[in-house]
Amino acid sequence: MIEKQIITNIEELNGNANDLANQTSRMIAEYNSGHPHEMLPKPPEIVVAQFEKGLSVMMTTFINETRQEVVFHGSLYPSFENGEEKILGCQVVECGSWIVNPKYRGHGLGTEGIEKLMGLGKENWDPVLFMATHKRESAYHVSKKNGLVAVNYGDFPYLSYLTCTCVNCSEAHGFPTCQFRRKTLEVEIIGDDGKIGCTLVISDLNLANKFEERCRELHSQMGGEPIESHVISIDTMNRAKSFFDSLKDRLVNMG
Repeated sequence: MIEKQIITNIEELNGNANDLANQTSRMIAEYNSGHPHEMLPKPPEIVVAQFEKGLSVMMTTFINETRQEVVFHGSLYPSFENGEEKILGCQVVECGSWIVNPKYRGHGLGTEGIEKLMGLGKENWDPVLFMATHKRESAYHVSKKNGLVAVNYGDFPYLSYLTCTCVNCSEAHGFPTCQFRRKTLEVEIIGDDGKIGCTLVISDLNLANKFEERCRELHSQMGGEPIESHVISIDTMNRAKSFFDSLKDRLVNMG
């Protein structure tokens, strides 16, 4: 059994913020070197900034009296920061940047870490809809253990836009179709090392459907063309961007 400390705010880093942030950043960089296009890089300053906002969970263990080692890290990325969640009915939060130190895998740290991360999100927002994207079977199973379920991107186009951030392949960045996205309802292993097609998972189907319905309703009221189709395309992503940008602008101007 691993003796670990669970850290959720900057004060608990006990002056080791830079060292622990560098460890986390290096772990993600090392993973990316062998698994391109699967995780966004996280410079140490972003890791620290997330802790300053109270949006991260880190687990560490002491390998000697003074040396602290990161065994898990994950962050919450809320989609809305201007009160949009009050109008849309929920905050949408991506569980991202989560990684388990390779030396400590197989001990359930990913499952425990995501549970703690979602608990942190529930303390900050109510209601809250969690989502994540996975490209490995092992990560997908961690989400399943925490109650997240796989869905088709096309069934939730507004949510899909919010997570359609890959600059190298996504329709939101002008690509005709994402080559990495899962194409069928079933989650299937498509490569070595448990690789799967990029899979969207969400925490609450009912809340997700209500969110999509509310987005379509508001989109229409604001004079736009609601996204009804089950196709993710450059056009639908542009329409989603226009909707969310217009909603943000309205709220900023009102404030």
